[in-house]
Amino acid sequence: MRTKSLLLAAAALAAGVLSSQAQTVYSANIVGYVNQPLPASQYELITPTLSVTSTNSAEDVLPALQQGDTILLWTGTTYATYVYSGTPGLWQEPNNSTGPAPLLPLGQGFFYQNNQLTAETNTTVGTVALTNTVTFAASVYTLVGSTPPVADSLDGTNLNLPLLSGDSVLLWNPTNSTYETYTFGSVGQWELPSGGTGPAPILPVGAGFFYQNNQLTAETWTNNITVQ
Repeated sequence: MRTKSLLLAAAALAAGVLSSQAQTVYSANIVGYVNQPLPASQYELITPTLSVTSTNSAEDVLPALQQGDTILLWTGTTYATYVYSGTPGLWQEPNNSTGPAPLLPLGQGFFYQNNQLTAETNTTVGTVALTNTVTFAASVYTLVGSTPPVADSLDGTNLNLPLLSGDSVLLWNPTNSTYETYTFGSVGQWELPSGGTGPAPILPVGAGFFYQNNQLTAETWTNNITVQ
C-alpha cells in the first residue's frame, strides 16, 4: 500500500489530537495507572498502556467508554470500525452486526473517537509490561505503540525501534488531519516532514504510530525498559 492511500484513509477520519498530556505513574512492582485525556469529538491515535486482563478487551482497557464512542482498528489496508452501544458486551461491528468488545493487545495502535460533548479522561489501571516483541513485515505499514508507558524520542533506547536507513515513522497531525512522515537516516538524523534533516521527535506516552519497514526482509522490534 502506498503512502498516498494511507494518508487519504487518515484524512477521512477528520481532525484528531495526540495525547501529549498523558500521565504515567508506576512502581518497581510494575503495577500502576495511566491517565489518558480524550478530547470531545476528536480522534486520538493511541495504544494500550497497561496489561489489564489476559485479553485486554476494549471495555477493560478503556473504562471511560460511553455510548457512541468509536474504535478504529487498522487491518493492513483500511480501518475496521467498532461503536460502543453503552451496554457492556454489545458493540456495532464492521459488518453492521453486533458482538463483543474488540481486543486491544499491548503494542497495537488504534484510533479512539470520543463522540461526547465533553472531554473524557481514561484511567487505565494494570500491570506495566516491561517488554514486548512485534514483527514488522517488509514493505508494509504497521500500526503500533510502545508497550512500556514511557515517552521517548523515536530513536531512543527505551523505544528501541529496529531502525534501518530508509525506514519511516508516521505520526498523526491533528492540524491538517494527516500524517507527518519521519524517515530514518541515522541516530539524530531524520528526514523531516518539512524537508531537510533533524533529530527525531518525542513520542508521548500512550501514542500510536505507523511504522513502515522499507527493507526487503522483516524486522523485529523488542520494546523494553528497565525499572530500578
